[in-house]
This record gives sequence, C-alpha cells and structure tokens, in this order.
Amino acid sequence: MRPGRPRSGEAHRARDAVLRGIISDNFRRALMAFPDEDVLLGTRICDASGFEAYKPTVDIVPRPGYKATGEERAWGRRLAKRFGVDTDAYDDKAFKVTGDGNLPHVLDHESTKPESLDPEVVALFEGMDPTGGDCMVAFGWIMAEDLLKYH
Repeated sequence: MRPGRPRSGEAHRARDAVLRGIISDNFRRALMAFPDEDVLLGTRICDASGFEAYKPTVDIVPRPGYKATGEERAWGRRLAKRFGVDTDAYDDKAFKVTGDGNLPHVLDHESTKPESLDPEVVALFEGMDPTGGDCMVAFGWIMAEDLLKYH
C-alpha cells in the first residue's frame, strides 16, 4: 500500500461520506431556496449504485415494476433537457439516454456493498453501455418536512 492512501475500509467509508455530503449539501441548498416546498432530486446515473443517493427520497422514478405516469415522464423529459440530452437520444418510457460514444456526465458512485443492491434495480441497467455514454435519468422527491433535517 502506498503511503497516504486510505486502507480499503477507510476508502469505503470515505466513499459513502462523500455521497452523503453531496446529497446533504444539495438538500440544504434546496431548503434555503424552497423552505416550504417538496423538492425533486434528479440526476443521471449509469449503474444501480447511483440509486443509493435516493435513500432519503420517495416516489423514485424509474423503479422496478412501476409504470411511470405521464407527469413523471414529463419530469424525466425536463430533466433530460436540462442535462443537455438530445430528445432523439432520450427514451421517456425507460428514462434511458442512448450515448453518443463519449463518457456521460453522471453521479459516479460505486456501492460499497454491491451484493446488497436490489437485483430488480440492477436489471433496469441491463443492456446499457456506460463507456459509450448510455445512462439513466432518475429522480425522487423529498418532502418539505424531511428537508428540515438538512438545515
């Protein structure tokens, strides 16, 4: 092991802490901007590990066994547009982005416990090629009262 490099367990804890920090900071900002509102957390992810960011949210879309409503599909299209995704590259029923050969800009998180990931969530990513730019637009809601934990 090289000096200054964290041991395996320390790296895992740091990875989880970084994800919690990113999410907490975003929720804190959302609370300051919208103190009495429910807030949508949306991002692009390229594997099931990214869903760990959505633990504090509800009504996560997409999710296994759930058919998104028209309003949820519209939210997905809005987010894809905001992320700079061409409409031709976005499938609003599967919430998937077909890549253009470049690495996608995503929430890049690798689970410290990949064996604990829900196999049905993992299945949502079957057939995707993250190295070719494929990713998924995902989002979830956090209620206004739950945002208060982040002030």
